[in-house]
Amino acid sequence: MNEFKTIIDGAETSWNVNYKYYHPSTDTTRKKVSGVYLFSPKETSHKLLESYSSPTTCEVFIGDIVVQVLINWSDQVFTKLTIFNDVSNVKIETLITKPPSRKGEEIVLIVDTDIQNSGTFYTDSNGMEMHKRELNKRENWRWSADEQISGNYYPITSAIYVEDLKTQKRAT
Repeated sequence: MNEFKTIIDGAETSWNVNYKYYHPSTDTTRKKVSGVYLFSPKETSHKLLESYSSPTTCEVFIGDIVVQVLINWSDQVFTKLTIFNDVSNVKIETLITKPPSRKGEEIVLIVDTDIQNSGTFYTDSNGMEMHKRELNKRENWRWSADEQISGNYYPITSAIYVEDLKTQKRAT
């Protein structure tokens, strides 16, 4: 139930939502210990968070303006998807009331789509303007691959979108 399809203005988009995690870095020699202000994973790939991999309940509410899908992954993780009828975006809200009991894991929400964006996406973390982002690239300085994972994560408090360069299909 973590796979979805939306059809807006005749354009179908497939996407899925998964909660995954990284083990935190404990490398004190490089002063890269993961913590409150530093996301520094130990490994280079995330792992599926098994306790949050299958929803326990799912409710769908259909209205004139929006469709809302409420998903409970456990008694501690809740996701609300709001799909707007008149615009091509999906609002995703997550509430994690209690992280898993494992020590210090960095929990991430991974949203995969069939949109071919060539590693380019746009973020807005302050409600002011969208900023173009490209994987493994920075406009103002030379990219360094020693922080390949954390260097490609951005805090998203307002919006993010990806756009297919050929079809102009967009997921916001």
